Amino acid sequence: MKKVHLTILITPEEKEKLKLYCEQTGRNPTEVVRDFIRRIRLKE
Repeated sequence: MKKVHLTILITPEEKEKLKLYCEQTGRNPTEVVRDFIRRIRLKE
């Protein structure tokens, strides 16, 4: 699978929620977003 660069625009509130979630879970923000995109693709 070829990887591409993707920019995702989120609100400051969403950014803070993502940051807090990552701090609480110890997960990398990039991996959290990748998992989210994978779940969206599975619903198609």
